[in-house]
Amino acid sequence: MSAWVRGPARTAWVAAALTTLDIYPKLVGPKAMVAAAGYRPVFTLERVRAFYVLLYQDLFLSWNRTPGWVPIVGTFALMAYLAWHRADRPVRRFLFWYLVVAPLPIEFLPGKSEACFCAPDGGLGGVRGGDL
Repeated sequence: MSAWVRGPARTAWVAAALTTLDIYPKLVGPKAMVAAAGYRPVFTLERVRAFYVLLYQDLFLSWNRTPGWVPIVGTFALMAYLAWHRADRPVRRFLFWYLVVAPLPIEFLPGKSEACFCAPDGGLGGVRGGDL
């Protein structure tokens, strides 16, 4: 384990240090980004639902309907099933966790919705169809 931490995990440690250096001034100080209303996260289930409602309305072109919790949770359940029902496709499990984690930086920010989702979702460009 210690060899892994000093060897292959070295890149992750460097990335964590750089991320900490980037995030710290945004969270602390008089000119912190979280002091601005648009960057102050709201950690509520209603904010999560509002975020996914906007995503679903764009994804399914249903401007008239407002999806409830059942379609949102059902979509994640379906994605989890598809990710784990065949053990020979680890890329599917990676993509599941990627789609769960990627929206987190903007999911709790009021006013940030479907258009902002393109930035964290951009990492999927390197996945080939044959890997799925």
